[in-house]
Amino acid sequence: MSFEPGKLVNVQVLTTANNNYTPSSGVRVSFVRMVGAGGAGGGTQGNTTDYSVGGGGGAGAYTEAIIFPVAGTAYAATIGAIGNGVSDNTGNTGGATTLAAPITLGGSNSTITAPGGIGGSSQNNSGTFTGIVAGGAATAAGANGKVNTPGGAGGFGWRSNQTAGWSGTGASGPWGVGGSGLASIGNANGTNATGYGSGGSGSAGGVNATAYTGGFGTAGLIVIQEFS
Repeated sequence: MSFEPGKLVNVQVLTTANNNYTPSSGVRVSFVRMVGAGGAGGGTQGNTTDYSVGGGGGAGAYTEAIIFPVAGTAYAATIGAIGNGVSDNTGNTGGATTLAAPITLGGSNSTITAPGGIGGSSQNNSGTFTGIVAGGAATAAGANGKVNTPGGAGGFGWRSNQTAGWSGTGASGPWGVGGSGLASIGNANGTNATGYGSGGSGSAGGVNATAYTGGFGTAGLIVIQEFS
């Protein structure tokens, strides 16, 4: 089979946790786009006498790279695992997405990375506390890409004295939407993110509520466009 130079040959999408990228026949250069997993929203306390809210989870970083794969070689890839939501604690950070491949023609492998989003905070104050419950901080930029973009920060929650508040919205990314924030009177787990690489919202609980779980982030993703 012959290939026209510079022609798009195939597109591979990697979604499983630990995978290999094996270039298609005739590929000389590939354009890689990846995103880290989203962080979870913060979980609320149980057994309190006051409203409790969590901050939103951060989005995973986004990275673009050019690689020069060798035919028949399998390149190790890791897809960032989702940030799991928990109750009464800070949400878990999403996993990093990585690919080890040559970023120069004839070069050795470099690890291209897109870090995962940071989990949102949990409010552990009671009584007359009024103020902000922090979302997950902006995610650090990745490495070894032509474009290395940080992930967005999760939205903050707000508690107004003992009577009201809302949870933080999860950060959206290029391939997903963050979970929507909640009013604290709703007594609910946080909203899960959708797509890839976005953060979950914080949970919200009213007076005498049980503990509620922050919304889950979504997994990372790698998309590889292959050219002859």
